[in-house]
Amino acid sequence: MSLEFALRPSSIEGIKRLADRIQRDEAIQRAEALERASRSAGYSNYAHARRSLADSLVPARPRHDIHITAYWHDLPTGETGRETLVIVVDHRLDERIDRRQFAKNRHLLSFRRKQSDHVEGKRVFGDQRTARKAVCGAARALHFIDATGLQPYSRSLVSPIERWQSDPLPGSDHASTWRDPASGELVITDEPYRPAISSRDAERLAWAERHGLTLSASKWPGMYGPGAGSSLHLLARDTQLAQRVLASTDRLRVCPVDEAWTGTSAPSRPVYRSPVEAAGSKSVRAPRDPRLARSTATTTPYALVLSGHSRKPTGRMPLDAHDRVGRDLRTAIGSAEYRPGVREKLDRVRSELDDWVQVEYDRQELDMERFSAMYYGALGAPFKRRPTAAERSALLEAIERIREQLGRHYPDCEPRRRLDRLIDRAERSAQSWPVGTGSNPSA
Repeated sequence: MSLEFALRPSSIEGIKRLADRIQRDEAIQRAEALERASRSAGYSNYAHARRSLADSLVPARPRHDIHITAYWHDLPTGETGRETLVIVVDHRLDERIDRRQFAKNRHLLSFRRKQSDHVEGKRVFGDQRTARKAVCGAARALHFIDATGLQPYSRSLVSPIERWQSDPLPGSDHASTWRDPASGELVITDEPYRPAISSRDAERLAWAERHGLTLSASKWPGMYGPGAGSSLHLLARDTQLAQRVLASTDRLRVCPVDEAWTGTSAPSRPVYRSPVEAAGSKSVRAPRDPRLARSTATTTPYALVLSGHSRKPTGRMPLDAHDRVGRDLRTAIGSAEYRPGVREKLDRVRSELDDWVQVEYDRQELDMERFSAMYYGALGAPFKRRPTAAERSALLEAIERIREQLGRHYPDCEPRRRLDRLIDRAERSAQSWPVGTGSNPSA
């Protein structure tokens, strides 16, 4: 992706700043840099940009800054720092996403809403580049949310068809699920790498038509990896919603990437304060680095490449018990396709236990085939929108077995209690799941 697109400006000042970057990086004349920067902003030349921006009589909509901050600590070198990117959006942060929804998006999962204008990394990242990549990913997700009005529904795929696993979208990759708050309709973002689907467009469109879905490709590079060649595709049942979302993404003129970093790099101390935080009297603290944490009598810190740093209960659950819990989780998650309150909570339990078993056993004790099938093997068959009373009872029994196994093999501690709370919430959702009459009709 070109520097011009990554930094697409919307003002004369922005055009001049981009021209400064182009002139410095490519050693060209100032006039040529201004022309290129103006074209990247959508104007034919610099004179056209000045005339259009100066003569515009349309009052500018109020816009809002969001400060995105991540701290990093490179343990091998001892270097530390702080990366901050300020993005400009059309809506206040709280108007588009609430605190709980951060956990439902892969790019926002490692961040938290610290203030109405400030999003901060929840953990300390391992080096400067990782911190910048995380900040830019969060920025792209927030731009998408701001432009479309969609809210994160799940950081993985929630199937728009009943048997997605047996008939998946050809070439699908890095899928996420979003919800339109006005209609309740779901939208799937699919972000495969362009070379992987270059010859499969007709096949993908035929698949979407077969399942009553609209499949559209956006001009905006997307959220997953625009610098690495991923592309953004939208799947939806509602044609009008799909067109609205597509038009919103096509109008986006910024797509932050760490390869063209435009944020601020600074020492990790003092702690960064956004304007709202600076205007208040509340004290602020930087996130703690879990890599510096010590074991306790009941918990052990750990780090994994994909899931980061966390804590688990001391000790380990036997592999046979992991197999049983994994089987019950996969059965329950698959059966609850139409019950997000069950499916999403148990999916978080599954993700956590998948991490714990990796820490507890090495590859000599747990071979890759068994590990791959343990928590992320085949799911159970989905119930209809209204299960039978017997199916709901079977689901509740599986949830109770999961709770019993964790309580038997792990000590009482906060990591285990965290899973217990998720299991309790899944159980309450299952208990209130309306059952159907007769032979399990659809709702």
